[in-house]
Amino acid sequence: MPLPQLHHRMASRLDDLAALARAVSAWCTQVGLPDAEAARLNLMVDELVTNTVLHGYRGRDDGWIELRLGLEDDIVHMQLSDGAPHFDPTARRPVKPAEDLDELVTRPLGGLGVDFVRRLVLRWRHDALPDGNR
Repeated sequence: MPLPQLHHRMASRLDDLAALARAVSAWCTQVGLPDAEAARLNLMVDELVTNTVLHGYRGRDDGWIELRLGLEDDIVHMQLSDGAPHFDPTARRPVKPAEDLDELVTRPLGGLGVDFVRRLVLRWRHDALPDGNR
């Protein structure tokens, strides 16, 4: 019997993140993902969706975000789509680690979330859609 997949569509509102987290957690339980892996997946999804809402949609709540999750051969496959302006996170250069606390506090904002996700995945890619991103 094939494992269940998750398909969750939400508005581009941070208030909808809790429902998304519950859906991801429930799916992780259904497919038997270990707790540590489920926590990492939820953190990654939260980071990507938060970035999409804040930076992609610039806080507009009239957009959409769609998440699909599947599990095949013990590998989670995730597809995140949105209708925000094109942005390719895979094209960003990795952030250089801070040398010390002063550098960490004074460095310009941006890029840490993308770098965080880059460290958690085996492979990722961006597809520019006619009306958004995948």
